[in-house]
Order: sequence, then C-alpha cells, then structure tokens
Amino acid sequence: MSVGFCVITVTSDQHMFDAETFLQWAQERWPRCRVMRHDPGRYISDAEFEVNPADGPLFLVIHFPGGGLVSIDGGSEQIAEAAVWLREVHPDPDLVLWFTDGDFSGHTVLFPGISAEEVYSGWVKHSEHDPFAEYPDYFK
Repeated sequence: MSVGFCVITVTSDQHMFDAETFLQWAQERWPRCRVMRHDPGRYISDAEFEVNPADGPLFLVIHFPGGGLVSIDGGSEQIAEAAVWLREVHPDPDLVLWFTDGDFSGHTVLFPGISAEEVYSGWVKHSEHDPFAEYPDYFK
C-alpha cells in the first residue's frame, strides 16, 4: 500500500451506507474482491474489502461504523477509481462527499459524474482555503 485517502460525509446527518450494503456493492463492482467483516466492538472498522487486480497494485477499502467514513489505501489510480465508485453508488447530489487525505490537508468535492482525473485535479489545499471558514455549516 502506498497512499491512503478517505471519502467522508461532511455533515453528521448524512451517511453513505451500512457495512453489509458496502460489501454487497463492492462485490458487484469487483466480483473477485475479498471481503471481511469486523466486530465494531473490537475493531475501529466494521467491514473492508481488498482488490488484487492482475494489472495493478492491490488496494484496500475500509468502512467505518456510522457510514460517514470510508478509507482507501493503494496506488493513486486505484484510489481515484474507488472514490469515483463511492460517488457513483450515491448519485444523490444532496449527499456531500469529500475526498481527503489522512491529515485533512485538502479535499476534492466528489460531485455526481466526477471522473478519476477530476478526483486529483479538483484538490483544494486547506492551507490556502480554510474549510472551517468556507463551509461553516458543515462543521457545526
């Protein structure tokens, strides 16, 4: 694994999906993925899947309880592909999804129809754009 990013909902009243739906949709998209369920009482996450494509590096997508956070670890192409997939399975434009890094140093708004290239080209640095000032409704 080389790089880790997250897809988050930015308001506490929104969520993406529960662990079972996450795994079901992952198996539809990547039929040969390896799925794992976790006891959230013992682990910080409740589900994850691993994809080991023949033509690229292995990547891992982890679901956290509450459905507001999914982390993605792998190569940059696989990370962007997984971020696009997360947006595709949630086409509702009212669901606000951000792609961010573990340090929360920046973000890309994942809008419906976003491409893998736009996941990175839309990156906004938080050192230049304070998300707490620019999006106060998201961080109440």
